[in-house]
Amino acid sequence: MKINKVYQVSPIYVFFLIHSAQFGAGVLGFARIIAKKAGYDAWIGVVLAGIF
Repeated sequence: MKINKVYQVSPIYVFFLIHSAQFGAGVLGFARIIAKKAGYDAWIGVVLAGIF
């Protein structure tokens, strides 16, 4: 079965897609670590990390 060229995904796009997913998961994990260490003041660290 031949796939139309319009529907194919380039290897560089797949690379950036996987990289972005891994980076996003790391950022979400970072917020969890901040929340565990800071306790009730964790929202300040999460907001600052989101802004910068």
